[in-house]
Amino acid sequence: MLTFIKAIRPLNLLFVLALQLISYFSFIVPFKEHVHLLLYPKYIVPFSLVTVLITLGGYLINDYIDFESDISNKKTHKLQNRLHYLYSYLFVTIIGGVLASWIAWSLDHLQWVGLYFAAIVLLVVYSTHFKKWPLIGNLIVAFFGVGSIAIFLFAEQNVLNTTALPDLYKTKQLWSLIYIFMGFIFLSSMVREIVKDLEDIAGDKYANYNTLPIVTSIKTSKVVAIIFMALLFITLSYWYLSSRSDQHFLVRLSLVIFVIAPIFNIVRRLIKAQNKIEFNTISKDLKLHMLLGLIYICLYVWT
Repeated sequence: MLTFIKAIRPLNLLFVLALQLISYFSFIVPFKEHVHLLLYPKYIVPFSLVTVLITLGGYLINDYIDFESDISNKKTHKLQNRLHYLYSYLFVTIIGGVLASWIAWSLDHLQWVGLYFAAIVLLVVYSTHFKKWPLIGNLIVAFFGVGSIAIFLFAEQNVLNTTALPDLYKTKQLWSLIYIFMGFIFLSSMVREIVKDLEDIAGDKYANYNTLPIVTSIKTSKVVAIIFMALLFITLSYWYLSSRSDQHFLVRLSLVIFVIAPIFNIVRRLIKAQNKIEFNTISKDLKLHMLLGLIYICLYVWT
């Protein structure tokens, strides 16, 4: 049982759930007095759970397909029977499909079911093909991260067509923060996926994958990751400078200390990293960095 719990990556799933709920209550709920929200309050948690189930299904089918390469990479959270991944994937996919269909039927938006199955198919194709190509698989994962936020804007399309908040400046700042945060998630995800490719290079070679470190080199992959980190620094610095008059001093300080400053430490360690353990540590630190960015969003919106 403990092995199965590790295999489904519960902390990652909790992060996805927190990302969705915090994004919705930070970016969408402020408009509830001015536009009709479809998901609020009854469907927001079930809607988020569908995304969590899609993510879990992605983990399971990916582990099923990568079973041999993960053994080569000495992953410690592997189930002993490969078929358990497939059976679990089918169960999770069916549950997610039923939940998505209920939400879509209840809200009279049956086309949403098509989005669910499109996401399922894309994750399967990612696991069987795209993740083996340089950068393509990384981009898909990064776009899925952004999609976990953008899907709310799709569902709550009334928000896209309004500037109804009493304070127009606050409305513009809120939209700017949404775009900045999606950029933060995308760029952070890209860096983390490249670092994970560096970590798994031995097993990926064994499985005949053509990830960026294999097609180019470890050095080139580091350079690409650092370029994305530089873009992340520019994005966050732009937000800091453009919104500093709108933020409490302690909130601005938290942005600098906990979100912007760690970029330099991560880059420094990435330049020096040479082995699987070092790349694994950096990957975990990038996950923590994303969590700190999420906490900053809470501080900014709710203070």
